[in-house]
Amino acid sequence: RKLLFVACLGHDCVLVVDAFTGKVITMLCDGLSQPQGVLFVEDTCRLYVANAKDGVVTIFDGHSWKRLGSVDFGDEADNLRYENGRVYVGYGEGAIGAIIDDVDSSMIGRDTSMDMDMPCGGHPESFQLEPSGRRIWVNVADERLVLVLDRTASTADEATVARWPLPDGMSANFPMHADEASRLLFVGVRKPTHRACVLVLDMDSGECIGRVPVPGDMDDLCFDALRSRLYVVSGTGCVSVLGRAPHGGRGSFEVIDTVPTVVGARTGVFYAERDSLYVAAPSVEGLPSRLLVFQGQGDASEGQ
Repeated sequence: RKLLFVACLGHDCVLVVDAFTGKVITMLCDGLSQPQGVLFVEDTCRLYVANAKDGVVTIFDGHSWKRLGSVDFGDEADNLRYENGRVYVGYGEGAIGAIIDDVDSSMIGRDTSMDMDMPCGGHPESFQLEPSGRRIWVNVADERLVLVLDRTASTADEATVARWPLPDGMSANFPMHADEASRLLFVGVRKPTHRACVLVLDMDSGECIGRVPVPGDMDDLCFDALRSRLYVVSGTGCVSVLGRAPHGGRGSFEVIDTVPTVVGARTGVFYAERDSLYVAAPSVEGLPSRLLVFQGQGDASEGQ
């Protein structure tokens, strides 16, 4: 539907933007308190918004934009993901829960099929679902590791599959992207600042098979599958473009370009159908908060 959803945490609202005209269609405020995670489910035409302040996930109808209900997770609801009728929610001091998403039911509620939500041992930052499998990879920055969960486990005690520690001395692993086609997991590491990088992990074994130095303070990794490129959105004021190194294994990537943005712009999304990268820029130097749009040029193999 050519729509882009923007969580405006500082203004307790979500903007619905026409991504082709660049115009705001509507502003959603009902039941929102420091919204930070947004997810639109095409199957049921529902918009889910995770609120940091009260831990509530608010659900809106995707046609009327009326609030359908909310589900309380108690504390700092954050990232949202969807797979097979469930919306997965990272929240609080360390857990991932789920909401049943069923358009044929008038009830929206938590998935209670497990004894309890899947524990993470620390606040779950970005997490990714395995589309063709049952695993969830979770960045647990508090513990300096990537946690692997089984979302089909019958009890919480059985949910943890593996714990992959970061390389020695590294911490603050916030953004993550999983590319199932290449079986690679990209993890953004912010600290120490002088060693900020993107780690390339084998998503099956957890082995670190690549490491690319990039500017720090990144909060989103966006993968361009057509060009096999990773866009690293950094709050230092740039987007680093990572491409495959001409000589090396499947985990060998290098910085092939650096595109300036503004300081504090660390959130972004790649919209493949529009061949554009959208980056949220804060208000600085008298300019209003805005979306920066970087569009591909020419054939995918030659895009910039």
